[in-house]
Order: sequence, then C-alpha cells, then structure tokens
Amino acid sequence: MGNGSIRSLIGLLITLIPDLTEGNNPVLYNNNIIKIKLGGDGQQVGRYNHHVMLIAYILNEKDKVLSPKYQYCICLYPGTEKYESLTIAHNQIIEELTTLYNNGFTNENNNHWKIEFWFTGDWKYMALVLGINGPMSNYFCLRCDYYKNERWDTSKSWSNIENTKGKVRTSLLPFLTPKYCISDELHLMLRIVDVLLKCFFLELMRDALAFDITTPQENISTREKIEITMQEIGITTFKFIPPEKKTKTAKWSWHTLMGPAKLKIIEKFPVSKFIIDQRGKDIENLWKDFYYLYCTMRRENLTEEDIIQFSQDACKWVKEFARPTKKTKTGKIEQEGLYQRTDVTPYMHILAFHIPLFMQELLQQNLCIEKKNHKHVRLFFGGITMGGGTEQTAAYQINNFENQQIYFRINKTSTSYSEKVLTAFDKINE
Repeated sequence: MGNGSIRSLIGLLITLIPDLTEGNNPVLYNNNIIKIKLGGDGQQVGRYNHHVMLIAYILNEKDKVLSPKYQYCICLYPGTEKYESLTIAHNQIIEELTTLYNNGFTNENNNHWKIEFWFTGDWKYMALVLGINGPMSNYFCLRCDYYKNERWDTSKSWSNIENTKGKVRTSLLPFLTPKYCISDELHLMLRIVDVLLKCFFLELMRDALAFDITTPQENISTREKIEITMQEIGITTFKFIPPEKKTKTAKWSWHTLMGPAKLKIIEKFPVSKFIIDQRGKDIENLWKDFYYLYCTMRRENLTEEDIIQFSQDACKWVKEFARPTKKTKTGKIEQEGLYQRTDVTPYMHILAFHIPLFMQELLQQNLCIEKKNHKHVRLFFGGITMGGGTEQTAAYQINNFENQQIYFRINKTSTSYSEKVLTAFDKINE
C-alpha cells in the first residue's frame, strides 16, 4: 500500500465491544445484530496530493456516528478513486470483511453477534466499488436496469434488485445486495440543486450580454440583482464569474456553493422576481417542493404512510420538472413546459424510485436515511501537512489521531473541559 495503512475491523470490534455492551442501557445486547456501514471518499489535499479513505462505523450507535470520533478509518492510501487502486485496497480487507459477514463476531466471553454490512458513498465511489458503469452510460443505475433515455418516465416501477445490464466489473464487496447500498442523501441534494440552479441561470443568460447590462427601469443589471438578492437571503459568498471573452453566447459561471447555502437558496430565493408570469411561479414552487422532499427524507420517525406520500410526491416532482408544453389542436399553448426530459438526472431517478424503498427498508431496521457529513474527512485531511514540515505520512497522522480517540473512549477520558469561574471574597477580620 506504499504510504497507506490498514486497520483490522475485527481488532476494532475486540476493542470497542466492551464499551458497547456495558452500562444500564448498552448499545448492544447479546445476540443483537451489529450493523456496520462501510463508506469511502477521495480527497484532494493541496494542489497535487490525493488520498482515498475507507471508513466503517457502527449504526447501532445511532446519531453518535455523525461525529468523526465514532467513524473509523479501516483503509487509507495515496491516489485517486480508480477501480484498479480500489481493487488493491479492498484486497487487503476483503478476507476479513467476508469472514465477519459469514461467521459474525464472537468475543472472548463466547458472546456471538451476527454482522450486517451496509454501504454508502457518492455515485462515483459506489459505482466503482459495485463494478457498474458511470452515470452517463446507457444503464446507469446502481440498483436497477433503467435505460438512460427513460429517466423522466415515472409511470414505470423499479425495485432495489440489481443492475445487470450496466455491470462491467466484479464487485469489490461481493457479499452486498443492492438493498444494503444506500445513496448518500447529501450528494443527491447537491447534484439536484446544481441542476435547478444551472437551468435557472442559463435561462436568464440566453443573451449573455443583456444579462450584464444595466436596465433603464431599475438602474441595475440582472446579474447584480441576483447577487444582491443572494446577499439578502444570507448567501454572502455568491458571485458570478465573467467569461474570458464577453459575447452574446458566452455564459457566466458562478462560485461553488456548500450544501447549507444551496438549501437556503431553494427555500428562500424569489425566482418569480426574475422570471415573470406563471413560469416563474412554477419554477419557484418546484424549488420549494424539492426542499420539502429533502427535509422529509431527513426526518426521523417516519411512518409507513409518510413514506408512501413521499414516494408519490417525489414521482410527481420529477414529472413536473420534465413537464412538456401542452397545445390545443389550433396550436395555442395551454400549458408551458418547464424543462426537457433529457434534463432529468440519475439522481432524480434515485429520488423517485429508490429513496422510498430505502426508507421502507430502514423503517423495518429501525434506522433512518444517513445525515451525511464530511467532518471525518475534513478533520483529518484539513489538519495534516502532507510533507510540508514533517516526515510523518498522512496515514501515520490519521491513525495516530484515531488511536488517541479510541483510547479516550475505552478509558472514559474526557476530551474537553468546562470553564470554571472562581470568585474570591475578601476575608473580613472581625
């Protein structure tokens, strides 16, 4: 693995099980199923350095797994997300994972737990690990045989079975079935909002020169008006980037936004101020409806009825997004369309067809859609120097940090302290 590292998952369980089974309200009881979620992500650190991290965490710990302290790096290597390098990395851990999957885990007291593996990641990472073609291929879906030109068609029904037509390589986690491969809700939201913003901005940029011209009525350009409106709703970092050469067809780009900013935009941005008439209102409602769907997806304690309603609303949303123009026999437009069917993305297909099935499966498992965060990757990669002033490798620094966290946990050592205020009173001699 070069400057990479491997952590034994069995060794990790040996260390953590005593902490998980003690106390009046333990995380694990004897004969429980230990539900372990595997995930991974690549990260660029600096201009030239890339690392890929494979992590594992115990879903039985509920919301604690949102903290990087409860997420454990089981494999780390320098490089990018490619099938060949991921194959080498997984070969280091697959035997142990398969043993746990087939035999479960037994501790020194002869207590036995069955192991259930789940898997998550962004689309690129999951497709590579599962051996499936990328999202631009004809049969793109991670879980079914949906054809790419039918992404818009919500009249069909698809299950979380398997993609057999888009399978091009051997899965690196062959014991996994599709129902245990959960989409990352954060990436789903980010990619769908990207499409909504792109469609909106490009519509306003049909004449790129006019987009930046001050109008006599308002003494402000459309570009400036959008930037000011973004400021008003709390998006202080948003700016348009001019094209290298301003022409009628050259499009402006815009600064990359983080997840919270994107959510705030689709919740609060007044689209109807920029696109007039019913079309502007329809697009604004489309944004708000997706915001509502995303909030529902992240809710805890969903009922079966909630999930059925979500499924219906998600299909209705995709259908509305790709709404065609309706005309009378005389050619008069009865209803203006919104966007093209080709604008429907793989993530929209996942939203409509597979997220509701995940919700039903997780409801039966007493789990919920993961509230994904990237604190784990940011915490580690943001603090390492990658050779700038230290001879320690990234793998050494990350494992050293994790070892400290595990030590603190099993020894009940506090990693923070509360400020204490001491008040001194003058002693009065009587």
